[in-house]
Amino acid sequence: MVLEQKLMGGEVPMVITHALSEIKDALRELRHSAPDSVLVSLAEQKIAMIERGYYWANQDFHDADWNGLAGRNA
Repeated sequence: MVLEQKLMGGEVPMVITHALSEIKDALRELRHSAPDSVLVSLAEQKIAMIERGYYWANQDFHDADWNGLAGRNA
């Protein structure tokens, strides 16, 4: 609860920033080996949402743009 309030207030703890950086590095490697991966696309979208603050405002897993993801692999 406190963490959520701090994040909504614009304060991103260094730990989260570092963790997101490591996750993005891993996703870049995965994207290189599997350019059409729907899971990588979903993870990239979720990271972008976290960075914009939407995740901390109670967005959930089901709000992903599934049609957009499916279109990439068609």
